[in-house]
Amino acid sequence: MRFGMCFPDVYESVSEIRVICLLWNCGDDTCKEKDSSMMEQKTTQEKHDRAKYKLAASIKECMKTTPVDRITVKDIVEGSGLTRQTFYRNFKDKYDLINWYFDKLVLQSFEQIGMGNTVGESLTQKFEFILNEKAFFTEAFRSDDYNSVKEHDFELILQFYKDLISR
Repeated sequence: MRFGMCFPDVYESVSEIRVICLLWNCGDDTCKEKDSSMMEQKTTQEKHDRAKYKLAASIKECMKTTPVDRITVKDIVEGSGLTRQTFYRNFKDKYDLINWYFDKLVLQSFEQIGMGNTVGESLTQKFEFILNEKAFFTEAFRSDDYNSVKEHDFELILQFYKDLISR
């Protein structure tokens, strides 16, 4: 039986597919097509991620001198060197960008907790992390817009407690 016919969607990464193809010596065109398709998807995703981080860096820079509610998409794209089209391909508005970056920071800070540390050490790392992103957090939480990070954070916390209660 050939690999592509037998395991079309079992393996997620390109390297796993290559290893299995080599082990099975299948030479299956399906494997080659999936390999090529996954490489294209990965490249596209990496491109989108780079653009998102460029836009996030730009809005962070804007936040140093301008309140969030007065920052425009034009300011963000000019600072990033990207186009409005790229901005809107990735985000609905500036608050969507802020919320995306906030989620990335929160995830990153939680990943640091418990990495062989005591609770006290983990909390110290978390507060140091927040301090390093002080300008972002300070300005992001000043906005009272309906789509602000305050509302976003509230929704995340609310969902966390709902999930906890329903267990």
